[in-house]
Amino acid sequence: MSDNNAFLGSWVMDVAASDYGGRPSPLQATYVIRPNQDAPGYTFDMAWTTDDNQPITATFDGVPNGERIPYGDPAKGGMIALVRVNDRQLDSYSYAGDAVIAQASRVLSADGNTMTVTQWGMGIGAGDPPLRSVSIYRRQ
Repeated sequence: MSDNNAFLGSWVMDVAASDYGGRPSPLQATYVIRPNQDAPGYTFDMAWTTDDNQPITATFDGVPNGERIPYGDPAKGGMIALVRVNDRQLDSYSYAGDAVIAQASRVLSADGNTMTVTQWGMGIGAGDPPLRSVSIYRRQ
């Protein structure tokens, strides 16, 4: 696999090795990163089961060029940007207007079989502390 495509593939979370900063971790989670079929860049398909057994899925597309593109509910003005830091690091930033409200850094191990996803985000409700997590994914 070329370094340019090192992130492509299916990934499964190692829940025991992950840290959700004192918050409940998912029971399980998967990450599929594939080439976008309609444009340059990637499609990210994520699925997880919450600690209370609720399934959740999310999908987004992006080109790792740092440009902001619409994401989520257009009425809320959400934007996302992907940045290729190097061959082993791919970051994403979520925006509400000009404010960064979440960031995720995906870093591959030297052998390319482990992806560490470090995330930060604003609290969901008023007065909630920021969300911070480190999730370990293994290539399938």
